Amino acid sequence: MPSLHMLGHMVAMAVIATLVKQIMELNAEVNKLKDHLDNIKDPPGCMHQIIEGNERTEESSEDENKSGGGEEVSSELDEEKVKSNFVEEVVLTDDIDTAGQDILEHSSVYSSVWCHDGFNQVCQFENICYNNQADEFVMFKHESSIFENVIEEHGSITLDLSSVKDHNGMETTVVSLPSSALSSIKVKWVNETTLVFKPFLSGNLMHMFHDDIIPLHHTLKLLTMGNRYEKNNHPFDVRLFIFDDEFDVDDEVKQFYEVFSRFKIKSKQDFQGNEMTCFRSIFIGLSRATTWYDYGFASPQGPILDRRVQSSHIKSTVTYLRQHLPIPSILNSQEYIVLFSRKENRKIINEMELTMKILGTFGIKVMNLNFESYSLLELISYTSHSKGVIAMHGSLLILSMFLNPGCFIIELFPYAINPSNYTPYKTLSQLNGMGLIYKAWTNQIKENSIGHPDWPAESGGLFHLEEDKRETILHQTEVPPHLCCNDPSWLYHIYQDTVVNSSDISDLLQEVLSESLAMKKAANNSGNLLHPSKVKNVSCHISYADNSGKQDSNENKTRFLSVKWDIPWTTFYMKFESLHYEILFQSLDSDSDKTSTFVSSNNKFVIDTNCSGKCHVWIRAVINSYLTGVYSKATLCQPDFN
Repeated sequence: MPSLHMLGHMVAMAVIATLVKQIMELNAEVNKLKDHLDNIKDPPGCMHQIIEGNERTEESSEDENKSGGGEEVSSELDEEKVKSNFVEEVVLTDDIDTAGQDILEHSSVYSSVWCHDGFNQVCQFENICYNNQADEFVMFKHESSIFENVIEEHGSITLDLSSVKDHNGMETTVVSLPSSALSSIKVKWVNETTLVFKPFLSGNLMHMFHDDIIPLHHTLKLLTMGNRYEKNNHPFDVRLFIFDDEFDVDDEVKQFYEVFSRFKIKSKQDFQGNEMTCFRSIFIGLSRATTWYDYGFASPQGPILDRRVQSSHIKSTVTYLRQHLPIPSILNSQEYIVLFSRKENRKIINEMELTMKILGTFGIKVMNLNFESYSLLELISYTSHSKGVIAMHGSLLILSMFLNPGCFIIELFPYAINPSNYTPYKTLSQLNGMGLIYKAWTNQIKENSIGHPDWPAESGGLFHLEEDKRETILHQTEVPPHLCCNDPSWLYHIYQDTVVNSSDISDLLQEVLSESLAMKKAANNSGNLLHPSKVKNVSCHISYADNSGKQDSNENKTRFLSVKWDIPWTTFYMKFESLHYEILFQSLDSDSDKTSTFVSSNNKFVIDTNCSGKCHVWIRAVINSYLTGVYSKATLCQPDFN
């Protein structure tokens, strides 16, 4: 008979065996559940999606660049290879937001597009992807897709990436696929609103500001509608995608682009790899509303005829840059003029003579500034605090956009260059509200110019031309009309060095300084050049005064037109030197359209008239003799009695 000790041992062993069996069964169930979950998470044929969003995008993008960037992709794609690279079984990441997950589950992703600045200009897309191997955007069409203000050709949309018109090197294409194709493509999603554009010659200041910076700022304001980030003096909550292989510019230039976004700027090299990059909301292109000059790719250069730009566009960008860039302050309160120097070409040979002439004649200090000795931020600071600038035609003159109203620009041109044919800075100065004074000077004496026919062709050299063509250019007195940008006559003459006539420049300076004083005085008293509001509540009648003693006839009576009206309400809040009214009078006694104009210094007016029946009256207010308001509605005047 077993002992109690043995019985206890046997019971314990039985209990342990039972527990082990139960544990093994539980583990088997757990493994089944894991397999089931994996099948739910990874159904074959769905798209692999990685969501980029908010703060995590910076780190994840950099990791992806380290692993996927740097590979050169052939432009001739093998169709099967591309297809296999982009097809992968689904792996839903844990950080996909609810909206994104709904989209995936219901397979309802499709593209739409709205263009806001004319056909195919500044276009907003929803749900399009960038294929880095084909270097194209692709949209996914569905019967619910919206296409507004868009022109398609052969199923594709060609878009301008820049504000520059008529330049086919600044375009991109958006091709089309059916929305169902997205389910078989490996993608990663970018959640931030993104703006895609391509800088146009950012190494040239004129192009950088005119074609990139001012249009970029205006476009960002349009697509964010002046949201809280700008109101709080923060950069825009929009990611910038530079549509170039890389954004390879100097840090001094790059900072002018970086200040507009709170995200790190991306370029094509940041979107390498085997997956497409898809964007929830993306804008392609820059607005042309702020540009004022056509560089002459299709016809000789000149001001844009239908330009929409106003001084407020430029001044808004200037204010933004001053708030966000470390532009140094100028502590010296002494008045001075800026003379931009050129050290390599297009030089003012007698620059020191000109400097001393100005100092001796006007007692005004001259700051001789150049790229070699000053940073761009320093050049901006000195320019913005000066009385005006003098310079040979060149991109540095775009810094005159930082000048205050009442300042001047004196632009100098080498021999044979007609200033009326090259007017980017004159046009800038004459934009309504800029308040800048512009003068141009051209060297008229050939002997005061030094050409460089032995230089490279792109710098004005002529040795690549046949002898007869060289001789023609060397004997020209004016550069003929031409297209941009490699006309040999233009390049030869614009790169000449010049001995300027100091007396001529001194005379021009005297003119602009006098005009500057008059302009500043007018600006101080003009209420910011605001016009009066419309005249309202006009009333009038025709009365008679008896000159004959007869009471029963109007034939010998003098007819008087009496008119009164309300003073325009906006004038109560404006500063001005004078206010008068123009009264336009038209008799309806005949079929004649003839009108008469009268002037009144107050809002009541009486005058004798030959109108015996009815007449019409219109009235408008005029401030400081030239700021006119809108005419009132036509008011019918009738006699008191017949």
